[in-house]
Amino acid sequence: PTARATREQLVSDWWQAAVEPEHDVVMIAHRRVDVAELNRLARSRMRDEGRLSPDELEIEGRAFAIGDRVIARHNDTRLGVVNGARGKVVDVSLEHHAVSLELDTGARVDLNAPYLEQGWLDHGYALTAHAAQGATVDRAFVLGSDDLYREWGYTALSRHRDEARFYLISPGSAERALASRA
Repeated sequence: PTARATREQLVSDWWQAAVEPEHDVVMIAHRRVDVAELNRLARSRMRDEGRLSPDELEIEGRAFAIGDRVIARHNDTRLGVVNGARGKVVDVSLEHHAVSLELDTGARVDLNAPYLEQGWLDHGYALTAHAAQGATVDRAFVLGSDDLYREWGYTALSRHRDEARFYLISPGSAERALASRA
């Protein structure tokens, strides 16, 4: 019934799937502001449930802790990371302003202060459909909005192997919305 309730339900459903370590799950939204909000809610849930270490590296307005799900936003061949690489933070160096990741490929990479200070690392609980393009996950949780279009929907709703759930806020009843399309 409301944007807040929709996001809270989406994050709650994502959490139920995310606690199973053998499942790769992601939330997808159209707008970056929605992605940022979903990432904030997911991190809060991770922290509340004890899945993040207490030590956080805060850099350029972002905080990273051991256990965080992240995505690299820039290629750096010297560091061994490519744009779109997803992984998990496995070590944080407060002294050196650096993090170590275990990528989904199994590789381990160390990201230094210059990479982080450029803002090239972001939380990866939620992504835009464009950032998720090419990824295949077990379950996708997709936030709908009024400004969606067919191609976006195809990209967002084809990222999963097993299940995709679509969440939206309806100004009216489902019956009314369906009846108008007949």
